[in-house]
Amino acid sequence: MTSQRAPRGWKERVKWLVLNVISLGRVCTSVLEAEDVESTDPQVRGSAEVEALHREIRLLNEELSLKDARLSRVSPRKRQHYSPTERMRILELKAARGWSTAQTAEAFLVTPATVASWQRTSNIDDGQTPNEIHEAQPKEAEPNGGNLLCISFYKGKRHLPVVTTRSAAA
Repeated sequence: MTSQRAPRGWKERVKWLVLNVISLGRVCTSVLEAEDVESTDPQVRGSAEVEALHREIRLLNEELSLKDARLSRVSPRKRQHYSPTERMRILELKAARGWSTAQTAEAFLVTPATVASWQRTSNIDDGQTPNEIHEAQPKEAEPNGGNLLCISFYKGKRHLPVVTTRSAAA
């Protein structure tokens, strides 16, 4: 069996075609979705909203996997460090998802020891006492403009996990 050589420029044309087909599919989907979202039938409207959310989740997962792949190619010692605000947000996500330290470390491309270190230091806030509820003032603005409501728990010398939520007042 002999293999034939692809015509000159064929690969570039196929790439261009694939991108245009995806773009055309998105336009068609948007038109159909707009009709369903404006439907008077609540079931059709709800189904369209759920499908749009599922599509957004798939696209975000693809975006995240591309970013993770790029970051994983950089040596851990050469990666930029997470800021204190980002560390707190990572710990919030860990608590909200019920992740273990190892799962959190894997998701954010750090070591489990790093996540454990963040947890140990997350309650040290300018001499505030344990079991105290306080507003954490992040140095960087939160995307939604809100502050973090932090609740810290201690039992003797043992540090228990931090429970955090977004402040509803913000």
